[in-house]
Amino acid sequence: MRAVGLKVLKNKLSEYVRLAAGGETVLVTDRDRVVAEIVPPRAGRGEWVADAQLAALIREGAVADFTLWFGPLPLRWTAVHSEVSAQHGFTDTQQRGPLASWRHTHRFEALDGRDAEALVVACSVPYLLLKSYL
Repeated sequence: MRAVGLKVLKNKLSEYVRLAAGGETVLVTDRDRVVAEIVPPRAGRGEWVADAQLAALIREGAVADFTLWFGPLPLRWTAVHSEVSAQHGFTDTQQRGPLASWRHTHRFEALDGRDAEALVVACSVPYLLLKSYL
């Protein structure tokens, strides 16, 4: 573990970020008082910024509101995220919406060394809605 003052950190930020990326914790000080830490990424954190931003949005119990347009009519519903795993995927379950029930599962897999997403959707459509579109 290293310590660095703000003035030195400002001039050598890249060097200290490289140390953290390599697994070392850097204490940031101001007048000999620790004010912050630069630490390595948490285990399991995605390598890319988009992965980290997505993980912040898709967490256990998070609520998502959706609007899809069916012609001129807006279809609105609210879903809750569950079974969240950064490595394996997550599930959306309708809490409020136009269908009798709706469960949408995202599963993440690596295919040929690239990330891929498999979707599994289970829903129940109310009979009157189904009848009106047949």
